[in-house]
Amino acid sequence: MTAQLTRTGEELKNESAERKRAEQELGKAREELAHRLKDHTAELLKANQELKAEIAERKRVEEELLNTRENVARRVQEHMAEMVKAGDVLKAALAERKKVEESLGRAREEVELKV
Repeated sequence: MTAQLTRTGEELKNESAERKRAEQELGKAREELAHRLKDHTAELLKANQELKAEIAERKRVEEELLNTRENVARRVQEHMAEMVKAGDVLKAALAERKKVEESLGRAREEVELKV
């Protein structure tokens, strides 16, 4: 019976030592996991900040582009109005020229008839 108790005591010692090693390995694994989690979290935070900066830059560029488009559209409308006015002036000038040519043509015919 003493031999059996000695064997049981040694088995308990071995189990206890193995359990202790397993707990130490588990502790190391937890520490490693915590370290990796901390590293990945830092990487994600950095990536998130970079994305936020990129979003802000894209919004700024989009706003600038929108303002440029609005300015171009406004200028085109202004120039179109000026072109319409110029067209009206040209049309009136051509009508006046036609009247003058018709008047001169009649006068020329009258002069030719008298000669």
